[in-house]
Amino acid sequence: MKVTVKLTFGFASVGSYQATLFDKNDKNGHTFDKGTSIDNKPDVIDLPEPAQGLLKRTLLIEAALVPPMPPDMVSLTAEVLQGGKVIPDASMTSKAAIGPGQKATPMLFIRFE
Repeated sequence: MKVTVKLTFGFASVGSYQATLFDKNDKNGHTFDKGTSIDNKPDVIDLPEPAQGLLKRTLLIEAALVPPMPPDMVSLTAEVLQGGKVIPDASMTSKAAIGPGQKATPMLFIRFE
């Protein structure tokens, strides 16, 4: 069954992201998706393997977020979906207050158990 991660950029922040999937030993990371919140592509990451192939593996989502008018808040929320349905307790949010000339660089780690 297909697994996806939906990203939501909060507080009107803009940003870029990349997704890297690691093997079962948390090594040999493979970056397979990149995007920005301001392109025409939805901020949905399609994982390159079905759910069974993700067991015991870690997904890293790295982002760079900038608020519309510093200083302000930024946030990035990641929701994991399987077969189009949100997996309960499988979402996370990173929030930060950003000053002028700064950006936030959250790293979200998702471990598939």
